[in-house]
Amino acid sequence: MNLIYSNEIKQKIIYLSRSDMADTCQPFFKSCGINYFDYSLVYSDNTGLLLSSNKEYVEAFLENQFAPPFFTYVPLGAHLAKQFLPNKATTCAEKTFKQFNGIVLLRKYDNYIEQIVMTDARKDSYASLNLCCNERQLLTQFISSFRYKARDIIKQCNSDRFVLPKEVEAIEFKQTKTQPNTLDITQAGKVCVVHNSQNIILSRCEYECLRLLAYGKTTKEIAQAFHLSPRTIENHISHMKNKTRCYKTARLKEIFWENF
Repeated sequence: MNLIYSNEIKQKIIYLSRSDMADTCQPFFKSCGINYFDYSLVYSDNTGLLLSSNKEYVEAFLENQFAPPFFTYVPLGAHLAKQFLPNKATTCAEKTFKQFNGIVLLRKYDNYIEQIVMTDARKDSYASLNLCCNERQLLTQFISSFRYKARDIIKQCNSDRFVLPKEVEAIEFKQTKTQPNTLDITQAGKVCVVHNSQNIILSRCEYECLRLLAYGKTTKEIAQAFHLSPRTIENHISHMKNKTRCYKTARLKEIFWENF
């Protein structure tokens, strides 16, 4: 995607200082091997803000027109960044900045999408997946802490947002307003997930089974957690496969992360 970014966008990107990083990010970075972080909000009026930990990386990204630094063309949820970036972008990140195995977290609110990007300094291809799957509580705590500690910077950026190129308008804001938000509780005990642009209604028990499956639990372990028989859990999984038309358990797990 070839895009020319205006000077306005380049000038309004906020780069976190060393003191900002030390206060909000460094403890988490050290414990998880993270060497790059950015936080952005994209609004329904196609304006946005971006906070980044590395000016050189963002400038290289923009100057080379690799792709938008805003993953507005990506479905909501947790993703590996590599699957959405051209090879030259990932090659530059790895060779020049020693950034491997990036993850993208996208969450939709009423009138904006929150995007968080992190890259791992380690070449272990499972490091980022481990952070998403097995260190979810730690990741959630960090994000909450960052939002709070960086609230003044975010407020400052919000008062003077930049306008994004039309080409990177968020796909989620192009959808009809009648579509419920991801994981919207439509009825008591029911959860709505989105798959192939369709709203799939799961029972609360089905959704909890899906959640534990995504976290790597076996059918037997899920049955023990809910004090149910393995056959009952297998029935829940079978129902979900029929509802989503995803008959492989691995694909069923991906639906959870796409809707997280």
